Amino acid sequence: MTPRTARVVLWITALAVVPVPLLVAGRGWLPPGALLELAAATFAVGLAERADGIIRLLGGILVGQAGIWAVLGWFAASAVVGALKRLVPEHVGAGTLALVLAALAVTAVVPVYSSPFHATRPRQTLLEVYR
Repeated sequence: MTPRTARVVLWITALAVVPVPLLVAGRGWLPPGALLELAAATFAVGLAERADGIIRLLGGILVGQAGIWAVLGWFAASAVVGALKRLVPEHVGAGTLALVLAALAVTAVVPVYSSPFHATRPRQTLLEVYR
């Protein structure tokens, strides 16, 4: 795996898995992908119910937050790949896959996310966030 491919794989994993703070519509920690999912649902409601008032603002803020975290995730993925290249230059791909599998395994089992949109579950796992 090339360093560029490793960076893209880590970046996509970060977008789908890494909990980031939710700064609008309550407090919580969700992955940027879940923020985009919430934005899409917000815009869908806006299309069905005339997108005026708070709908556009809320959807735009959610997209903006996800965008900021996407940029920061790219820089973090670049830093991790740089560290992998220094530590194990011939095994960057294996290190990348190990990190991705570890992140998926931990977040699928341990409830590391909290969402203000779940009334019954204060903490969720990765599978519950995207359900």
